[in-house]
Amino acid sequence: MFRLTADSKPKWGKMNSAQMLWHLAASLQTALGEKKLARGGPGFLKWGPIRNLIIYYVPLPKGAPTAPELVAPSGVEFGNAHAEYARVVDKFAKHTGDFAPNSLFGAISREDWGTLMYRHTDHHLRQFGL
Repeated sequence: MFRLTADSKPKWGKMNSAQMLWHLAASLQTALGEKKLARGGPGFLKWGPIRNLIIYYVPLPKGAPTAPELVAPSGVEFGNAHAEYARVVDKFAKHTGDFAPNSLFGAISREDWGTLMYRHTDHHLRQFGL
């Protein structure tokens, strides 16, 4: 897949590499409607110009709060997390229906979801120097 290993160390944050893969898989599961998040965001995040600015342009901040449902358990095993991430990426890529509403932005387009997941994945790969 890529150079990430069970022993890869983050440049910032508390997650290990297995937890990061679990976190990314869980994030994709929210788009697919497989996982629900309880938290919502302030209403202004659903306003088009603000939503688009955040999804497409504003850098994802290091150490931003994470929804509890997206925090990986401490004992997650790298191989299992890697396999689940690969499964969910494949399912996301092949998905032809509507995606679930985003917990912060509400209903967003396929392009918005794709960009958001790309940027989120890139953010965490950079966290591990990839």
